[in-house]
Amino acid sequence: MAASSRTELATAVAAVLAGDAVQLPMVAAAEQEELNDAVASSALVLTRDAVALTLRRYRAGAFDGATAQAWASFVRRGYIGGRTAGPVEPLRIEYEDAYEEAIVEAVGRLDEIGGLIDGTVDDAEVGVLLAALGVSS
Repeated sequence: MAASSRTELATAVAAVLAGDAVQLPMVAAAEQEELNDAVASSALVLTRDAVALTLRRYRAGAFDGATAQAWASFVRRGYIGGRTAGPVEPLRIEYEDAYEEAIVEAVGRLDEIGGLIDGTVDDAEVGVLLAALGVSS
């Protein structure tokens, strides 16, 4: 991978981790090995603010449930599911220590969007998740 492509991919991963779910297609287009190479020297931390931004943007309609679910799946697992056969070395994404429990809850709920059971996250639940993160709606 060229250095400029690696830099662009690292920037896209950083944007996704900052709560910009709209950047996910660039990340999804890359092979997992390319992702690992692009962020090899980076500390990957999902913060309360990034999760809150994603929740707010989802509630405002900036992206649909499928995008919110894909974002949550990626930040939860460190890879884009269903793309390759065989073992995958996921990105090691840490959660902000002070808010880890609330981040896990919010990401987990977003990752369930589209499922047969509990497959929706409405405005009221977004408010509850934001409150758990200690931020205003």
